[in-house]
Amino acid sequence: MGVKGLWELLSDAKTDVNLAELRGLTLAVDLSGWICQLKSVPGLPNVQPLRSLFYRTTHLMNLGVKLVFVMDGVPPELKRDAMEQRQASRGSLSKERQSFSISQSVMKARQLLESLGLPCLDAPGEAEALCAHLSQLQLVDGCLTQDGDALLYGAKKVYKNFSLDKQARCVECYCAEHIEESLGLTRRDLISLALLTGCDYNMTGVRQVGKEKATNLIKHLKSKKYDVLDRICKWRDCPDLDVLEKERQQKCTEHHCSQCQHLGTIAIHKVEGCGLCMTDEGCTCAPKVKGNGHHGNKHNLCPCDWHVTNRRVRDNLLELNVREKALQQEDFPFMNVVNEFLQTPQASTVQLLKWRKPNLQVFVKNCSGILGWKEAEVVDKLLSTLVWSDLKAKEVDGYFSDSQETDDFLQPLQILKSCRKNFTPCYEVTWKRLKSDIWSEKQRKTYSSIVEQKMFATVFKQMVQEYEEGLEKQKAAKLQERKTKAGELRVKRVGQTYCLGVKWLLYYKQLNLTQNVVSAGTEARFCVVVNEFLQTPQASTVQLLKWRKPNLQVFVKNCSGILGWKEAEVVDKLLSTLVWSDLKAKEVDGYFSDSQETDDFLQPLQ
Repeated sequence: MGVKGLWELLSDAKTDVNLAELRGLTLAVDLSGWICQLKSVPGLPNVQPLRSLFYRTTHLMNLGVKLVFVMDGVPPELKRDAMEQRQASRGSLSKERQSFSISQSVMKARQLLESLGLPCLDAPGEAEALCAHLSQLQLVDGCLTQDGDALLYGAKKVYKNFSLDKQARCVECYCAEHIEESLGLTRRDLISLALLTGCDYNMTGVRQVGKEKATNLIKHLKSKKYDVLDRICKWRDCPDLDVLEKERQQKCTEHHCSQCQHLGTIAIHKVEGCGLCMTDEGCTCAPKVKGNGHHGNKHNLCPCDWHVTNRRVRDNLLELNVREKALQQEDFPFMNVVNEFLQTPQASTVQLLKWRKPNLQVFVKNCSGILGWKEAEVVDKLLSTLVWSDLKAKEVDGYFSDSQETDDFLQPLQILKSCRKNFTPCYEVTWKRLKSDIWSEKQRKTYSSIVEQKMFATVFKQMVQEYEEGLEKQKAAKLQERKTKAGELRVKRVGQTYCLGVKWLLYYKQLNLTQNVVSAGTEARFCVVVNEFLQTPQASTVQLLKWRKPNLQVFVKNCSGILGWKEAEVVDKLLSTLVWSDLKAKEVDGYFSDSQETDDFLQPLQ
């Protein structure tokens, strides 16, 4: 659960991050949180949460994200109430059975993750605390958890609501630096919020203090340049607030005008006026706030001791009211909660993080049973991760801590084609079957998988170069084939015309055989027709092309009759063309071949 209303409060500082943007990051994952989230869906078989964990993990691994999984240790005694409340909400199972079920799932999940070569750490207490400490020690770039307590423990970035949904493949990112810049809330301010509104370690918080009131109080104290957490923790021993509380109880002993709240009475002010209102008779207007000692003009404040004290009390009224409620609880300010969140990370509690390359034999042996898949099915499910880890091990020296023998690596045989996966350029590649694969069918000699072009080209540069050269040759061959086909098509069309003519000629001869109508001259004329199709155009046969500027007199004389228009009507019809041709003749020298006199051009007037 974490701090009540925390995510709603931080919603304006939230940014949605596409999973592809996590590439190259190292993330600490609260494993217990993931297990509880995956087991919360009712009606699923027991193996489904572990399968979902496998898909989540391998998807992030294939994106190039380094994962560190953290398991819960012994929970703090402070969290007992929160844990009992959660167990009660999960159904009718007894507390012992629920705890056993989750612990069994975590053990199987750990076996699965370690078989993938991922480091799994045991937290001394809360998993999100160790995740945050890894972030503080700059061993990871962020924490992947649903629990907002990670921000209170000091995590620099928290990624929430991880999803593999194709329509929303993204996570919500909450950056501590961005939260401080946009909302003005620091880690200590969030701890203060937890003390006031409640959290896992203090379910009730301060009674009758909600998120809105607590947020307003934090803003008020920050406006006065206080360290909010330090101020709240000292409420039991705070002399200035004790003085204000006493002043708050004081009663006013002097008469004040009910109209303007200044010294005097309304009857006296009606006759003699009010000095602070600067009137000789009556008051200017009613007060803005009763008891504030002014009526809209802050320069006309009542200077009496009671109003001066009352204004000071009103400036701190929110803090006084919340403090009064808080001090009614004997264990306030809940210093054990504060100490839990502010504990200093110990480097000695963090083991050296090591990532190992996934081993097919180890994974199949350990995980086929807990995932409920056959061995051959496990090989297919793990193939993309094996390919990615082999490429990464060759691309980045020392990426995995364990040394691998050469025959442990997949060997590419052929690039089948180029493609795209999630808008990323990829190759479809066939690989030689691993010697350690004793589960796939005997006749299966190769694997096929999709790999990113950039990574594959870095490791197998020569193969990619040969593939690209082959593509260029194929393109050139196809282009040449198109040209050849185009030429053949032209010859074929002419040939079809010739054959049609021959058939017609023979048929004509058969019809007129007795009359002997068809002569050698007819055949000769047909050959001329065929040659006409095959002739090459001669440039000498094309006359010199010339354009002349339209002439109004010539056009009216020659065309008014054939168009059936009167001469004046012809002028109107031709006017726009005359204007365009005159402008073009002046704009482009030599556009028209004939020379024109100046008076042949239209002259603009206005």
